[in-house]
Formats: sequence, structure tokens, C-alpha cells
Amino acid sequence: MAEKFQQNDQRVYETREQVEIEEVIQTDDGRQYFFTRIVPLFDNGSVYATCGIATNITEQKEYEEKL
Repeated sequence: MAEKFQQNDQRVYETREQVEIEEVIQTDDGRQYFFTRIVPLFDNGSVYATCGIATNITEQKEYEEKL
């Protein structure tokens, strides 16, 4: 799982653009779904870090599956 997170961060570093992805994470409580946005942080024109915001959308996905 960590490798996939690192790949997403690396993509942001390389493209210098935000990425929006839907992720599925297996936990002890079952599958959890997240909508994640990762944005580059700049200093003097260079990307020095990324910032990620993940929203848990598990209830929404479960509702969609029931339909």
C-alpha cells in the first residue's frame, strides 16, 4: 500500500500538477474507499513536498453497490 502512495506522490513531483484518485484500502473493518487529492507544494518554482487530502467515501460506495 505504501508503495502505491509513493507512486502517486512521485507522479505529482514529476508532472507538477495535482492528482485526484479513488483508492481502496483493506482494513480490519473491511474495505474503505477514499477520494484523494494530492497537490504539489512549491518553493522558488521547485516542488519541495506534496499535500494530500483524503475523504472517506465508503458509505457512498456501499450505497452505490446496493443500487
